[in-house]
Amino acid sequence: MRVVSVRLIGALVFAFSLMVVSSCEKKKLGEGETSSPFLTVEKKNMSFIQKYSGTWCAPCGGWGFTTFASLINQFGTTDAFGAVVSGDMAGADNESIFDAHATMYGSAITGTPTFLCNMQVTQATSAMVEGHRSAPVVAGANYELTLEATKIKFKTTTQFFTASEGKDYYLFPYVIVDGIVADQAGHADAAATVHKKTIVTVANLAGMLENSTQGYKIASGEIRENYKVNLDFETTRLTTWPDAKISVVLVIATKNSSGKFVFVNAYTKH
Repeated sequence: MRVVSVRLIGALVFAFSLMVVSSCEKKKLGEGETSSPFLTVEKKNMSFIQKYSGTWCAPCGGWGFTTFASLINQFGTTDAFGAVVSGDMAGADNESIFDAHATMYGSAITGTPTFLCNMQVTQATSAMVEGHRSAPVVAGANYELTLEATKIKFKTTTQFFTASEGKDYYLFPYVIVDGIVADQAGHADAAATVHKKTIVTVANLAGMLENSTQGYKIASGEIRENYKVNLDFETTRLTTWPDAKISVVLVIATKNSSGKFVFVNAYTKH
């Protein structure tokens, strides 16, 4: 009888130990995962059109300004835009984005203004935009934006629609503010120029103090079709940025054999 009791107690202790280990293992496996569900990602291609300019650059306020405006008029309801501006943009972190582009594109950027379409130093054309729109969709993204008094927060889901192997993929979470009033040499409005679609920062991963202007790695190696990943981002918000003027552009890119970024897709909500 005593032997049975000892065995029974031993079995109960063993079972309890398994429950504790199982519980710990579940918690460990969940580290780094997000508890929120995946957002729905639309299977479509969107181009990303950029202007690389400076508030001190007279041509940027002349033909550079009007060219960017005409591109927004042409593609603004279907594609994503971001102005990479050097100079005082009312407290934004735009200068670090400007420097990051200089590093990413090197000698391909010969001066300001320079236009980029889908991470190529070239002005967007209907053929380029339509060509990307009709191409097979490798990956896409979506975001859910939350605006607080001093913070911009958004969760993202990236989904791969095509299997891939041997490549690293990166996500650039650009925060856009439209209508910042700042100086612009060469523009008729001078110090009261209204700047369109300015990239004010690359958001930080939630809980991190520093951002990565070179993007965040989201997938590597063998990537299966319909693989999804959630990432949460945040950044400081200035009180001068109205809710209606804040948006996000998500850019997905990979790298070629030379280590240069190659555009995959973009997403924004207009």
